[in-house]
Amino acid sequence: IVSRNELCVLQDSVKHLTRLKYLRLEENRLKSLPDGIGRLRQLDFLSLSDNRLESIPDSISCLENLTGLDLKNNALTTLPEGIIKLKKISSLDIRGNARLRLNKKQTAWAMEIKQFLYDRK
Repeated sequence: IVSRNELCVLQDSVKHLTRLKYLRLEENRLKSLPDGIGRLRQLDFLSLSDNRLESIPDSISCLENLTGLDLKNNALTTLPEGIIKLKKISSLDIRGNARLRLNKKQTAWAMEIKQFLYDRK
């Protein structure tokens, strides 16, 4: 847990934590994530809520064991195309990203997720 630490940058060295199952980075000041985040293939849950994220790297599509992804209350406008490769996701929260738009494929994928939380527009 690295929450509430006013982190502005997550170092790419996070990629060496390959056995990590849970990563909670909520309530920091992150604007972006390193591509190395995609090397955390054992990750089951990733919480990035209440940051300042403007984008998510495409490498997130490599997190094949991810079941929970919390992206609420950021500054996201899009999600990476490859996010639809995350087949084990059962919980996705994208609330509080006022400018976020999903494309048709992402919308279809998200609507199949057991717990999909989003702002109705």
